[in-house]
Amino acid sequence: MATIDEFLISLRAEFGEQAAGKKFEVFCKWFLENDPEWSKKVDKVWLWDDYPNKWQRQDLGTDLVFRDREGLIWAVQAKCYAEVSRTTKSDLNSFLADTGRKEVDKRLWLQTTNKMEAKAEKTQTSKAGQSFALSTLIRLLVHATTR
Repeated sequence: MATIDEFLISLRAEFGEQAAGKKFEVFCKWFLENDPEWSKKVDKVWLWDDYPNKWQRQDLGTDLVFRDREGLIWAVQAKCYAEVSRTTKSDLNSFLADTGRKEVDKRLWLQTTNKMEAKAEKTQTSKAGQSFALSTLIRLLVHATTR
C-alpha cells in the first residue's frame, strides 16, 4: 500500500498539478464515504459538478458537497497543495465567500499540507464559530489508519 505522500506524488506525476487537483477531489469524496469516522456522519457526498442543488453553475470555491445524517449540508474545499505550499488568506476568503449562504450549514476544508499563512490562520480561527473545520488530510489519514 502506498503512503499518502507517494499517492500525491503519483497524482501530480501522472496528471499534472491542475488535473491532480480534480483527482484529489474524487479521492476526498471516497475518503468521506469510507473513513471510519467520517462515514458515520456522512449520508451522501457529491462532487460539485454532480450536486443537484447547486447555488451557482461555476466552481467558485466549493469542490464537494455532502449531506450529513442530520440533513445538514456541508460545503467542502479540497486543496491538493504541493508540500512547500501554504494556505493563503485569499484561498480561505474565496471559499468563505462562496459558502456564506443559506444553502450551506457547515464547511469543511481538506488540504494536503499543514502550512498556513498567519493571516489565513487568523481568518480560519475567527470563523470557527461558523462551523468551519480546517483539517489536513494527512493528519486525517493517519488518524483513520491507526484505529
